Amino acid sequence: MQPSADHRNNFNLLRLLAALAVLWNHGGFLYRLDLPVPFAGHSLGAVAVYVFFFISGYLIAQSWARSDGWLDYSVKRAGRIFPGWWWRPCFQWPWSVRR
Repeated sequence: MQPSADHRNNFNLLRLLAALAVLWNHGGFLYRLDLPVPFAGHSLGAVAVYVFFFISGYLIAQSWARSDGWLDYSVKRAGRIFPGWWWRPCFQWPWSVRR
């Protein structure tokens, strides 16, 4: 299924690049690499997290603007968030059982 012209954007590319930056940063921590710091006091991973927050805030604001009101917005948000929230224990359970 092709996305409509209204929903085509570069946010997926930005999110992918930010995710790769976070992985790179974690790899540097795990393997004790001396990675460059792109901005004074902010690692590449921290900047990537800021990118995620910025994109999320923008997309949530767009969702609010397209909604017919707070109830419509709340139902759509709950429909997007709660299915993953309910499945989380199924995937978390095997690792959380104490032996």
